[in-house]
Amino acid sequence: MYSEEYIGAKKLDRELNSPDTDLSKWFKDYNGQTLQRIYDPTDSCGPAKRKDIIFYNTEETDVQVVLKTMLDAMIQPLMEADEHREFVITKYELTEQPVKQINENVWLLRVVGGYYSYEGYDLASMEERMPYEPDVKDGMITFMADGSVGASQYILIKYGSVYRLQKAGDMGPFGVEIWN
Repeated sequence: MYSEEYIGAKKLDRELNSPDTDLSKWFKDYNGQTLQRIYDPTDSCGPAKRKDIIFYNTEETDVQVVLKTMLDAMIQPLMEADEHREFVITKYELTEQPVKQINENVWLLRVVGGYYSYEGYDLASMEERMPYEPDVKDGMITFMADGSVGASQYILIKYGSVYRLQKAGDMGPFGVEIWN
């Protein structure tokens, strides 16, 4: 499915897109809640690079609707102060998410699409970033996604009626450097 140019493409195909793929192994930590968030309390990253794992049990099949619910569950807690984070989100808006379907139950999210404003320091302050931002909307800037493209990609997996979202790099070497 992917060319040799992709870092982690063979691993991604073997783990998530082969005939003998067992997606159930990715759902061992699911506790049965409709919406479950597993997070690392020391994670200080912004909305585009969270270490959270989100599970969502729903009959919804529109991936954009599913991702919005799951991303909201990941971003909402960032609107509260936390001793491990130097910023608090004051406002955010998700946009349509850039996803690529790998198979009927697996999608690659290139980067979390959206805007935010915050107080504090998320690699820089809002005041420091604002003059350099080419895309500002209602006083918000795009989610910070520094580093390689693969550092901000997520994988969405569906097993039965439960979806699972996690940063690709935290699942294994699945980061895809080139996006077609």
